[in-house]
Amino acid sequence: MRLTVAEKTKRLRKIISSLEKRYGRGNFPERNSFVEQLVFYYIFYHANLSGARKALKSFRDNYVDWNEVRVSSLGEIGATLQNHSITPEAAVPIKEVLNGIFSTQNRMSLDFLADEEPEEVVRFFQGVPGARWDCARFLISTLASDKEFPVTEHAKRVLGRLGLAGPAAKNHETRSLVTGLIQPKDYMRLFFALIEHGKRTCLAVEPLCEKCDLQPLCAYRQEELKRLARGKGKKTAGKAGKKKAAAKKKKKTKAQKKRRKPVDRKTLLRKKRRERARQRRKSAKASKARH
Repeated sequence: MRLTVAEKTKRLRKIISSLEKRYGRGNFPERNSFVEQLVFYYIFYHANLSGARKALKSFRDNYVDWNEVRVSSLGEIGATLQNHSITPEAAVPIKEVLNGIFSTQNRMSLDFLADEEPEEVVRFFQGVPGARWDCARFLISTLASDKEFPVTEHAKRVLGRLGLAGPAAKNHETRSLVTGLIQPKDYMRLFFALIEHGKRTCLAVEPLCEKCDLQPLCAYRQEELKRLARGKGKKTAGKAGKKKAAAKKKKKTKAQKKRRKPVDRKTLLRKKRRERARQRRKSAKASKARH
């Protein structure tokens, strides 16, 4: 069923409300620099919002600046993350993007991006080694949260399963969809909610649909339930068919047994005597005819 724009808007508001009840309302930590905001984004991709904030604070408290983080070992960065129950493997992409920024700028700063247009920010990150494809859009949203909705893998997957975006929708199509449905002030609320949901429940492989609060609103889940119901119906019909066939076979066997009712010994002897007597009469008649 195709939804109208008004229906999609209403559904998206319900989604934001429901996810915020479950995961809490997301917002940016206080920003000291754009590099810090970018690191937060990388941490957040491997942790829940609370854990990401705590890990970011640990980096602030234990390192002089982000250049010191950059030159630290993966083990040291990983240990800081692990203190907040974040996989130490997340240290790899963090160190890579920090090295990428430094190699591109020869300094650890992205503050110059504040004066750039969105497409210039996108072009810059395309040339930064280790930068995720969605870094630019995320950072644009931090420059001015009402500029655009940052599309991520999680956002595309969740919106697609909810029936709001097509399964093959491109990034700009998903961005335009959200832009046309909700107010700019709600972009980041939706952004954080979708990422949390995508990481914890609406997984790329084997989503935890049974634990999801959005089941009544989810096109993917409703189709899955219909498919399961059809499979159950076929299974039930198959059992009923087998039961009916077994009853029919039993009835047929019973009828055959009835037709083959056993003959007692006396009756059999009488039949044999009658048959022998008939054969003797036939032989006597034939002999008399010859003479």
